[in-house]
Amino acid sequence: MLEGKAFMIDIFNANQYGYNVKGAPDASVLDGQFHVVLVESYPRWRAPRLLYQLLTEQAAKSPYIRTFKARKIHVQATDRAYLQVDGEAKGKARDFNIELEPGALKMLVNPSAHL
Repeated sequence: MLEGKAFMIDIFNANQYGYNVKGAPDASVLDGQFHVVLVESYPRWRAPRLLYQLLTEQAAKSPYIRTFKARKIHVQATDRAYLQVDGEAKGKARDFNIELEPGALKMLVNPSAHL
């Protein structure tokens, strides 16, 4: 269990946000785990460097970014926080429960393509 203030928590099943920006370069839809990127509260003057590290796959170099893996995640906020799922706003809440359900999504893929 982790406790503390966070600026942002990103939970990945795949390795990118979109537009080929890899927020969790080691994440894979095949590994059965979420890859969590937690951005802790940081001094505002650090924002450009932090953004650069996130966008260039150098998150591990920042003292303000922590990463870990999990199958179930419970986020509890002191105030209502925004939730987005795949870029779409889903409202605000104080508690979020996120659980990976292996095999829940059926997909048709090109067998010659590499995942």
